[in-house]
Amino acid sequence: MLRNRFDEAREDAGATFQFRDIRAKAATDTGDLGHAQRLLGHKTREMTSLYAEAAILLRPHKTICNIQGR
Repeated sequence: MLRNRFDEAREDAGATFQFRDIRAKAATDTGDLGHAQRLLGHKTREMTSLYAEAAILLRPHKTICNIQGR
């Protein structure tokens, strides 16, 4: 499944984030809390804010950046 592939890729890259972290990171990358709220399906902005704050701690792993040419 997708989860198993993700876990294997994460281990190969030596990354420490978890699959669930990607949800928060994707929402934060929109740059618009209202849009992120709709994407995540949250009823309140407060809940979306919690995800946004958690995602700020995540940074792309250097291996991922190299693959994407960054």
